[in-house]
Amino acid sequence: MKKYLYIISAKKSYEELCLMEMRHIFDTQTNHKYHLTNQNIDVSRSPFIKGKVSILYTAKDISTIEQQIKQDDLHYDDYKIQFIKYDEVPYQYRLDIMRTLGFQIIGDYALNDPKNEFLITKLNDEWIFGKLNRNPNNHLTRIEKPHNYSNALDTVLARALINIAINNDFTKKLIDPCCGIGTVLIEGRTLGINITGYEINPLVKIRCNENLAHFHFSPDVQKIDMLDTTAHYDVAILDLPYGQFSFVTKEEQLALLQKTKEISSRAIIVTMEDMSEAFHSIGYTIIEQCQIKKSNAFSRYVSILH
Repeated sequence: MKKYLYIISAKKSYEELCLMEMRHIFDTQTNHKYHLTNQNIDVSRSPFIKGKVSILYTAKDISTIEQQIKQDDLHYDDYKIQFIKYDEVPYQYRLDIMRTLGFQIIGDYALNDPKNEFLITKLNDEWIFGKLNRNPNNHLTRIEKPHNYSNALDTVLARALINIAINNDFTKKLIDPCCGIGTVLIEGRTLGINITGYEINPLVKIRCNENLAHFHFSPDVQKIDMLDTTAHYDVAILDLPYGQFSFVTKEEQLALLQKTKEISSRAIIVTMEDMSEAFHSIGYTIIEQCQIKKSNAFSRYVSILH
């Protein structure tokens, strides 16, 4: 029996990114609905992880789980049982199951805001019952910053980039060499990651540091042209400046990509178009790519390069 069931969910536009991030968090292929594993991952690591179920019982029939709850004399006050549908289970039967199992738990049942939540589901023809820990979605509190730009990466994408970059190695040294208003830096530092930021625009640098200070992080971003740095990092996360939001030319983009290759062992590049040919031209090997399609006219591409 696996120890944990992770509940996964992503908007359609983020499904590819979600699957990419889950592969790097769990070190294996998952789907975009759930993952069964023995790995104990912090439920708040990713906005795509909606909850973690610590599995108590599995069985082919509900009566067995009912007996197991009774034998173990489960006692919880202020509890509620939730049902999530994976295999097809009729609605009325779902209600009956929750009522049946609820009668076996000793304690007071809560209709709203329970302190203790349990989850019952049927997955691949097997019933799973366990304690539910929901993702508190703290990233939502970081959407509003003292300074925001319409073209800046959102917290969901920034969080995913950090998780993809570290591959569960929290000791890695990261760099965001064009860090803008600091969304990637902030998400990295909430995870305790050693991440440095450079910003060439003096006004944007000031605003980035104000955003960092707002969330109680060190406002240590320096005005540095990444082309001048000689430091080296394990992973670089580069949201490549693009023509419609800046005056950067194709030649300047290539120079930034070349420098990123020099200063990092691995790179995660966010672009507004598929730049595979450019990556190959400067000697990168493309490990993995995904597309975030915001509309028919607007997409972002995430490329993992070595």
